[in-house]
Amino acid sequence: MDPPPSRAHQKSDAVDLLVVMEDSTNMSDASSPAMETGASIAPDTTAREQYISHSETESLIAGLKAYIYENGRRYHAFRAGRYPFPCDESEKDRMDLWHHVHLLLNNHRYHLEPLKPHTKRILDLGTGTGIWAIEMAEQHPEIQFTGVDLAPIQPEVLPQNVTFIIADVEDPWSFTEGFDFIHCRGLGQAVRDWPKLLRQAFKQLNPGGLMTIIDTESSCNSDDNSIPADSALWVFQERFHEALSRIGIPDPCRYLAQYMKSAGFVDVRVVRKKIPWGPWPRNETLKQIGACSLAMLESGFRAFGLALFTRVLGMSEDDANALSDAAYAECRNRNVHAFNYQWHVTGRRPEYNISAMVS
Repeated sequence: MDPPPSRAHQKSDAVDLLVVMEDSTNMSDASSPAMETGASIAPDTTAREQYISHSETESLIAGLKAYIYENGRRYHAFRAGRYPFPCDESEKDRMDLWHHVHLLLNNHRYHLEPLKPHTKRILDLGTGTGIWAIEMAEQHPEIQFTGVDLAPIQPEVLPQNVTFIIADVEDPWSFTEGFDFIHCRGLGQAVRDWPKLLRQAFKQLNPGGLMTIIDTESSCNSDDNSIPADSALWVFQERFHEALSRIGIPDPCRYLAQYMKSAGFVDVRVVRKKIPWGPWPRNETLKQIGACSLAMLESGFRAFGLALFTRVLGMSEDDANALSDAAYAECRNRNVHAFNYQWHVTGRRPEYNISAMVS
């Protein structure tokens, strides 16, 4: 039997919150489209000689499925620039590997909180390749899953209980039915207004429904000061944060619990875990997680940095890639014990109706 997680109170500028520390000991020792097809849509009443043609329909669909190519990488064209990371085959592989890291870190659990009995509908925000929603749907054929993302990179062959929608999660939602569980993973460097998003999610949840946000801090850390002061990791991190700040994207992890409470959620619970950046931990499970994380970072540094550094900071493609490669090379050094934190923040909508309190 695994030992119970240790508990500690952590102070931050945002909130005095209860952090459940699991596996967090020193690792050296261890105008938007409707977001649902059934939503009510106002008709175009402009007089026309002919109803919409096949070519016009194809053009509308192509607009959602189009891509932009820049510096050898592919990016989504719908709401271009809204999400600053690529969506090409290399990035899809990285996303799926990151999904595997999440499962390893969480003992192969797809969600830390149990689903409520008779769960019927689950929403996956920022679904990416759709891997979480698809695998969950295969395990729960009785539940209907809806995934939302800016990029149309999900497979076409799907379980019957999965639907994907191309939309911006920060637009007004127009779902006609509520959800019993909302899952949100990996949107930390994409969402500009978390309080607004969480208010929308709260209103869309059925009474008693749960929402879980899973994200990783964009800052690297070390327990033993093994990252040199002149490290490329520090430089990458500083440039990365500077670029995100310029385009209005905060690093939200430490504030999500307070945002949830302000939106009306109750029973807010926070779990924080360390993700090693390389196979340096002694603990075999953490070593495996670190190895997978390092493989993910091989393409990850360039994916994270290229558009932000070139578009926002004005760096050349060569300079951006050189900094990314230098940061990755340091992670390959077994004497550099870098890690970052993964945060799970879960809250529940009360059984009673308090929506008027969070308008």
